[in-house]
Amino acid sequence: MNWSGKILKKMSKINHFPYLTKNSAELEYFLEYTGSNGYLLILNRDRFYFFTDARYFELYKQKFPDQIQLISAGQKIYEQINSLLEKEELKETLYINPRFFSYQEVLEIRKKIKPFKFKPHPDDISLIRSFKEKEDIESLKKTIALTEEGIAYFMASLKAGISEKEAAADLEYYVKKKGAALSFPIIVLFGENSAYPHGEPGERKLKKGDVVLIDFGLKQNHLCSDMTRTFCFEEMPEGFSDDYNLLLSLQMEIIRSIKPDMKASVLDLDFRKKLKKIGKEQYYLHSLGHGIGTEVHEPPALSYLKKKEILSRNKLFTIEPGFYMEGRYGIRIEDMVYIDSRGKVIVLTTFPKTLLIKR
Repeated sequence: MNWSGKILKKMSKINHFPYLTKNSAELEYFLEYTGSNGYLLILNRDRFYFFTDARYFELYKQKFPDQIQLISAGQKIYEQINSLLEKEELKETLYINPRFFSYQEVLEIRKKIKPFKFKPHPDDISLIRSFKEKEDIESLKKTIALTEEGIAYFMASLKAGISEKEAAADLEYYVKKKGAALSFPIIVLFGENSAYPHGEPGERKLKKGDVVLIDFGLKQNHLCSDMTRTFCFEEMPEGFSDDYNLLLSLQMEIIRSIKPDMKASVLDLDFRKKLKKIGKEQYYLHSLGHGIGTEVHEPPALSYLKKKEILSRNKLFTIEPGFYMEGRYGIRIEDMVYIDSRGKVIVLTTFPKTLLIKR
């Protein structure tokens, strides 16, 4: 499929036009645009215009020469959009997502683009983005393979005395030499710091008996990977083996229970009920997982609070239960899961989860 065909296939999933967006994730999803100044105006399922400035114009002109519009220095973007809409004889409703525009921008749109009525777009574009094509998953498998290669390198390179920051920087350098970008800043936590679910790597140095938590993902071909593993350095602290094996068995049980078209909230709620039954609910500090794609966090949210989220066919998400014992250690095991078009549940991440000790 050619470049234009790929774009139009994605736009065919939208039902209300014209739609104006400047959201970076939507621009990347539809156009694979990663610049800092772009506006996409989708007129219908077959036609769109893209506005950007001189920094990106020539590059993207090669990709869609008939649809690109240059934002000239000193030119008001909304006046330019208004002129194009007048040329197209579109004069009724313009859809936007108010979350992506500041209050001042909305006032400017109302002033410059006339005589349109402005309405919030009724289609949830993030929901549209949550459905992944077969080719997306095939591409993502290569990114996951490099992610797992990175974690193997990380484990092999650890030595006593290295700091969290140093270990994270070394891994980042390793994967960037391979041509990959990070999907989020690497989380490397040692010892008691692993009890902070999303702590930042600091000066804490690795020593014998430390728990090591690494949360790591890459981004290639406009799709993110995300996985977490927890292991011990040289020996295990007291109680870790029991806690780890319990969490692992619960995670595997959760994955086995996934069914296509089930509510995502049910998984999180069932997990919480199991923890309460065994007296561990106080150590679970976040939701069970999240969708992943162009952004590292997107629908569906696997939370008991999000009762409308559905784990439909062709959706990609993480399963990442965790225990966090303040002052002692934290454990998180995160895998990426995909439900294919036939309803088969596939765990895409394959890095070992059995209790590991780095010696």
